[in-house]
Amino acid sequence: MRQVLTYLSLAIVLLLSVTSSIPATAQDSEDNNEPILINMEDGEGSFSIQQDVETKATVELLVGDQLYQLIVPVTVQIDTTKLLADALISAPASRQIGTFLFEPVHLEVIEDEYEQGFRTLEPSSADNVLVLYMANITNLDKVEANLAYTSLLETTAIDDAGNRYEEEMRFCDEIAPGEKVPCLFIFDVPATANLIDLDVAAKSYKQFSFTTIDETKKE
Repeated sequence: MRQVLTYLSLAIVLLLSVTSSIPATAQDSEDNNEPILINMEDGEGSFSIQQDVETKATVELLVGDQLYQLIVPVTVQIDTTKLLADALISAPASRQIGTFLFEPVHLEVIEDEYEQGFRTLEPSSADNVLVLYMANITNLDKVEANLAYTSLLETTAIDDAGNRYEEEMRFCDEIAPGEKVPCLFIFDVPATANLIDLDVAAKSYKQFSFTTIDETKKE
Protein backbone atom coordinates (compact mmCIF):
# COMPACT_ATOMS: atom_id res chain seq x y z
CA MET A 1 0.00 0.00 0.00
CA ARG A 2 2.84 2.37 0.88
CA GLN A 3 4.44 1.66 -2.49
CA VAL A 4 1.19 2.47 -4.31
CA LEU A 5 0.90 5.77 -2.45
CA THR A 6 4.49 6.58 -3.38
CA TYR A 7 3.73 5.95 -7.06
CA LEU A 8 0.60 8.07 -6.68
CA SER A 9 2.56 10.97 -5.23
CA LEU A 10 5.15 10.75 -7.98
CA ALA A 11 2.42 10.69 -10.61
CA ILE A 12 0.82 13.83 -9.16
CA VAL A 13 4.16 15.65 -9.30
CA LEU A 14 4.65 14.63 -12.92
CA LEU A 15 1.15 15.69 -13.89
CA LEU A 16 1.44 19.05 -12.17
CA SER A 17 4.52 19.74 -14.24
CA VAL A 18 2.32 19.77 -17.35
CA THR A 19 -0.79 21.51 -16.01
CA SER A 20 -0.34 24.28 -18.58
CA SER A 21 -1.82 21.90 -21.15
CA ILE A 22 -4.88 21.14 -19.00
CA PRO A 23 -7.90 23.47 -19.40
CA ALA A 24 -8.63 25.31 -16.18
CA THR A 25 -10.55 28.37 -14.99
CA ALA A 26 -8.24 30.98 -13.52
CA GLN A 27 -8.93 33.86 -11.17
CA ASP A 28 -6.42 36.47 -10.05
CA SER A 29 -5.22 36.10 -6.48
CA GLU A 30 -6.24 39.31 -4.71
CA ASP A 31 -3.44 39.00 -2.16
CA ASN A 32 -0.60 38.64 -4.64
CA ASN A 33 -1.53 41.04 -7.43
CA GLU A 34 1.07 43.55 -8.53
CA PRO A 35 0.45 46.65 -10.65
CA ILE A 36 0.74 46.25 -14.42
CA LEU A 37 3.60 48.50 -15.54
CA ILE A 38 3.20 50.33 -18.87
CA ASN A 39 6.30 51.55 -20.72
CA MET A 40 5.76 53.96 -23.64
CA GLU A 41 9.44 54.76 -24.27
CA ASP A 42 11.19 54.41 -27.63
CA GLY A 43 7.88 54.87 -29.46
CA GLU A 44 6.84 51.29 -28.71
CA GLY A 45 4.37 50.63 -25.93
CA SER A 46 4.94 47.56 -23.77
CA PHE A 47 3.60 46.21 -20.50
CA SER A 48 5.06 44.07 -17.76
CA ILE A 49 3.01 41.79 -15.50
CA GLN A 50 4.14 40.21 -12.23
CA GLN A 51 1.18 38.37 -10.82
CA ASP A 52 0.07 35.14 -9.15
CA VAL A 53 -3.03 33.43 -10.52
CA GLU A 54 -4.85 30.88 -8.39
CA THR A 55 -6.61 28.14 -10.36
CA LYS A 56 -7.59 24.48 -10.27
CA ALA A 57 -6.71 21.68 -12.67
CA THR A 58 -8.40 18.35 -13.24
CA VAL A 59 -5.87 15.53 -13.61
CA GLU A 60 -6.25 11.82 -14.21
CA LEU A 61 -3.94 9.19 -12.73
CA LEU A 62 -3.64 5.58 -13.81
CA VAL A 63 -2.04 3.45 -11.09
CA GLY A 64 -1.98 -0.17 -12.18
CA ASP A 65 -5.53 -0.86 -13.35
CA GLN A 66 -7.07 1.85 -11.10
CA LEU A 67 -8.08 5.25 -12.53
CA TYR A 68 -8.11 8.29 -10.25
CA GLN A 69 -9.51 11.71 -11.17
CA LEU A 70 -8.36 14.56 -8.95
CA ILE A 71 -8.90 18.30 -8.77
CA VAL A 72 -5.73 19.98 -7.54
CA PRO A 73 -5.03 23.64 -6.71
CA VAL A 74 -2.49 25.35 -8.93
CA THR A 75 -0.69 28.67 -8.58
CA VAL A 76 0.55 30.16 -11.84
CA GLN A 77 3.27 32.78 -11.50
CA ILE A 78 3.26 35.32 -14.33
CA ASP A 79 6.37 37.41 -14.96
CA THR A 80 6.50 38.65 -18.53
CA THR A 81 6.80 41.64 -20.82
CA LYS A 82 4.85 42.04 -24.06
CA LEU A 83 4.62 44.71 -26.75
CA LEU A 84 1.24 46.41 -27.03
CA ALA A 85 1.63 46.03 -30.80
CA ASP A 86 1.15 42.29 -30.28
CA ALA A 87 -2.35 42.75 -28.85
CA LEU A 88 -5.03 40.65 -30.53
CA ILE A 89 -7.52 43.53 -30.28
CA SER A 90 -6.88 47.27 -30.21
CA ALA A 91 -9.75 49.77 -30.16
CA PRO A 92 -10.85 53.00 -28.45
CA ALA A 93 -12.20 52.36 -24.94
CA SER A 94 -15.28 54.41 -25.84
CA ARG A 95 -16.37 51.57 -28.16
CA GLN A 96 -16.48 48.94 -25.42
CA ILE A 97 -19.83 48.05 -23.91
CA GLY A 98 -20.01 45.03 -21.63
CA THR A 99 -18.17 42.18 -23.34
CA PHE A 100 -18.42 43.72 -26.82
CA LEU A 101 -16.69 46.30 -28.98
CA PHE A 102 -19.21 48.33 -31.02
CA GLU A 103 -17.97 50.15 -34.14
CA PRO A 104 -20.50 52.31 -36.09
CA VAL A 105 -20.07 51.83 -39.85
CA HIS A 106 -23.02 53.19 -41.84
CA LEU A 107 -26.53 54.67 -41.56
CA GLU A 108 -29.03 54.21 -44.41
CA VAL A 109 -32.68 55.14 -45.02
CA ILE A 110 -34.84 52.87 -47.24
CA GLU A 111 -38.30 53.94 -48.41
CA ASP A 112 -39.44 50.53 -49.75
CA GLU A 113 -38.84 46.93 -48.67
CA TYR A 114 -35.50 45.56 -47.57
CA GLU A 115 -34.51 41.95 -48.22
CA GLN A 116 -31.60 39.92 -46.86
CA GLY A 117 -31.37 36.18 -47.12
CA PHE A 118 -34.84 34.70 -46.65
CA ARG A 119 -36.15 37.62 -44.64
CA THR A 120 -37.98 40.65 -46.00
CA LEU A 121 -39.10 43.79 -44.19
CA GLU A 122 -41.01 46.82 -45.45
CA PRO A 123 -42.26 50.02 -43.81
CA SER A 124 -45.46 49.56 -41.82
CA SER A 125 -47.17 52.40 -43.72
CA ALA A 126 -46.67 54.81 -46.62
CA ASP A 127 -45.61 57.46 -44.11
CA ASN A 128 -42.82 55.32 -42.65
CA VAL A 129 -39.31 54.39 -43.75
CA LEU A 130 -36.76 51.79 -42.70
CA VAL A 131 -33.58 53.06 -41.07
CA LEU A 132 -30.61 50.70 -41.11
CA TYR A 133 -27.78 51.02 -38.59
CA MET A 134 -24.72 49.02 -39.68
CA ALA A 135 -21.95 48.24 -37.17
CA ASN A 136 -19.04 45.88 -36.60
CA ILE A 137 -19.19 44.02 -33.28
CA THR A 138 -16.29 42.20 -31.61
CA ASN A 139 -16.85 39.57 -28.93
CA LEU A 140 -14.47 40.15 -26.01
CA ASP A 141 -15.86 37.25 -23.99
CA LYS A 142 -14.41 33.73 -23.72
CA VAL A 143 -17.63 32.12 -24.95
CA GLU A 144 -19.63 32.37 -28.17
CA ALA A 145 -22.33 35.05 -28.30
CA ASN A 146 -25.53 34.80 -30.33
CA LEU A 147 -26.63 38.37 -31.09
CA ALA A 148 -29.59 37.28 -33.19
CA TYR A 149 -31.57 37.78 -29.98
CA THR A 150 -31.95 41.02 -28.04
CA SER A 151 -31.24 39.47 -24.64
CA LEU A 152 -27.47 40.02 -24.90
CA LEU A 153 -27.50 43.31 -26.79
CA GLU A 154 -30.41 45.76 -26.86
CA THR A 155 -30.63 48.78 -29.17
CA THR A 156 -32.83 51.88 -29.32
CA ALA A 157 -32.73 54.44 -32.14
CA ILE A 158 -32.78 58.16 -31.30
CA ASP A 159 -33.71 61.04 -33.61
CA ASP A 160 -32.44 64.63 -33.52
CA ALA A 161 -35.41 65.66 -31.36
CA GLY A 162 -34.56 63.05 -28.70
CA ASN A 163 -37.41 60.67 -29.56
CA ARG A 164 -36.64 56.96 -29.10
CA TYR A 165 -37.70 54.04 -31.31
CA GLU A 166 -37.68 50.30 -30.69
CA GLU A 167 -35.80 47.90 -32.95
CA GLU A 168 -37.88 46.17 -35.63
CA MET A 169 -35.42 43.55 -36.90
CA ARG A 170 -31.73 42.69 -36.86
CA PHE A 171 -29.28 40.63 -38.89
CA CYS A 172 -26.31 39.43 -36.84
CA ASP A 173 -24.49 36.09 -36.82
CA GLU A 174 -23.08 34.19 -33.87
CA ILE A 175 -19.75 35.66 -32.75
CA ALA A 176 -16.91 33.45 -31.56
CA PRO A 177 -14.55 34.73 -28.85
CA GLY A 178 -12.31 37.44 -30.31
CA GLU A 179 -14.21 37.45 -33.61
CA LYS A 180 -15.58 40.59 -35.32
CA VAL A 181 -18.73 40.41 -37.45
CA PRO A 182 -20.94 42.99 -39.20
CA CYS A 183 -24.40 43.48 -37.71
CA LEU A 184 -27.47 45.29 -39.02
CA PHE A 185 -30.15 46.89 -36.83
CA ILE A 186 -33.38 47.97 -38.57
CA PHE A 187 -35.99 50.45 -37.34
CA ASP A 188 -39.44 51.23 -38.77
CA VAL A 189 -40.02 54.95 -38.12
CA PRO A 190 -41.96 57.94 -39.52
CA ALA A 191 -40.33 59.45 -42.60
CA THR A 192 -40.19 62.81 -40.79
CA ALA A 193 -37.94 61.40 -38.07
CA ASN A 194 -34.24 62.17 -38.52
CA LEU A 195 -32.50 59.29 -36.76
CA ILE A 196 -28.93 60.00 -35.75
CA ASP A 197 -27.86 57.96 -32.71
CA LEU A 198 -28.14 54.38 -31.51
CA ASP A 199 -28.43 53.64 -27.80
CA VAL A 200 -26.81 50.25 -27.10
CA ALA A 201 -27.14 48.26 -23.87
CA ALA A 202 -25.24 45.02 -23.22
CA LYS A 203 -25.81 42.60 -20.38
CA SER A 204 -22.78 42.21 -18.15
CA TYR A 205 -21.82 39.07 -16.25
CA LYS A 206 -19.44 38.60 -13.33
CA GLN A 207 -18.70 35.61 -11.13
CA PHE A 208 -18.61 36.20 -7.37
CA SER A 209 -16.91 33.85 -4.93
CA PHE A 210 -18.70 32.93 -1.71
CA THR A 211 -15.96 30.61 -0.45
CA THR A 212 -14.40 33.30 1.78
CA ILE A 213 -17.62 34.16 3.63
CA ASP A 214 -17.30 33.76 7.40
CA GLU A 215 -19.18 30.65 8.52
CA THR A 216 -20.78 32.61 11.36
CA LYS A 217 -22.47 34.92 8.87
CA LYS A 218 -24.31 31.98 7.29
CA GLU A 219 -26.16 31.16 10.50
